[in-house]
Amino acid sequence: MSPATNTRSELTQESRDYVVNQLFQIVLNQSEASRIEKLIYDVCDQLSKEESCNIKNKYVSYGYQKIGEIISYPTKIKEIINDLEKYIFDWESSIFEDYRQKEHSDINKQIVGITVKVGVFVCQKKECSSKKCFYSQVQSRSNDEGFTTNVICTECGTRFTFN
Repeated sequence: MSPATNTRSELTQESRDYVVNQLFQIVLNQSEASRIEKLIYDVCDQLSKEESCNIKNKYVSYGYQKIGEIISYPTKIKEIINDLEKYIFDWESSIFEDYRQKEHSDINKQIVGITVKVGVFVCQKKECSSKKCFYSQVQSRSNDEGFTTNVICTECGTRFTFN
């Protein structure tokens, strides 16, 4: 048995059934709870393949995260399911839309009066690719290591960091 197969098989049916039962208590429909759980499983399966990691760890973390989102945002369950179907998660998911808009607004307020040198950095968001970004550098690690550079796109508000 290959290591990838071995690490992937550690997720038990009992764990999956627990998530289905939790979802059933929220959506009150067994087939819908099973469908949502399958979407969660599929995302975890794909993530564990991409990251060469244990599916059990991904499933426990991501499954509970999605249950928490559905409990916290019951009016956004359709959007959460849509995100799962489209393989959208974490900060890019629909439940963070309000936060992203606020962050974008806050960034726009902060950059008033800042001169942006075009072309030093290119936005990493595929839909944007703007060359209008500003950056700051901080020494966040030990002195014998380089600076951490924080970049913010002035067009879409995307933030990215590199060392």
